[in-house]
Amino acid sequence: MSGALTAQLDELLASIDVLAGPTSDSPAWPITHALRVGPLPDHHRAWGAAQARGAEFTMPMDLAGVPAICLPAASRPKGCRTAFSSRAGA
Repeated sequence: MSGALTAQLDELLASIDVLAGPTSDSPAWPITHALRVGPLPDHHRAWGAAQARGAEFTMPMDLAGVPAICLPAASRPKGCRTAFSSRAGA
């Protein structure tokens, strides 16, 4: 499936130099002391809660295996950031 998706995306984006879009629909959650130093189960629970929606915007590029970059875009309350991702054209 990813080979067909890659070919479709390459054809669709052939005339586009850069495509920018959201990486997520919400800012990152704060990195707490517990997430920095453990215990790991807390980190895994936090990631599991976010993961279900975390790939909505990046899944097509992930499946196709095309190059992409994710950059912080804006600060939100308490210093959490939102981000956007970019995919270079073929």
